[in-house]
Amino acid sequence: MLFRDFLSLCPDGITLALNIKADGLSRKMKEELLFFPKIDWFVFDMSVPDMRDHLERKNPVFARMSEVESDIPWFDKCDGIWLDAFEGLWFDRALIDKLLKLGKHICIVSPELHKRDYLPLWNMLKTIPEYKAENRLFLCTDFPEEARIFLE
Repeated sequence: MLFRDFLSLCPDGITLALNIKADGLSRKMKEELLFFPKIDWFVFDMSVPDMRDHLERKNPVFARMSEVESDIPWFDKCDGIWLDAFEGLWFDRALIDKLLKLGKHICIVSPELHKRDYLPLWNMLKTIPEYKAENRLFLCTDFPEEARIFLE
């Protein structure tokens, strides 16, 4: 399937997280997404050199932060953080608050994606008023409908 054909299937207003697994896509990706101005999108997980190219093209970039990746390249230029926890819940509400206060968007990887219990994280997310008040906190989950109901 061509990327443009895929984008044509996306409803207006959707937030599309694009996991980048190959370098050199920043120009073409931006060109294609210009045809779909009602899609909210960002890229994440690219190599550091490719991140630089995305940032130079003003593509919305979320940098990965995890228990093994705490130094964020070009933190000030990134639109958001892809907050991941490979081994266990290493971050807390204070870090989320700090990142939100710094003006960052955050997409949190839900623990079930790493074969762990998601309820401790989801319970913490229920306590964050910015989750409902602003559209700057996202959850990447295998259970989107369950999460929506739980977090409302």
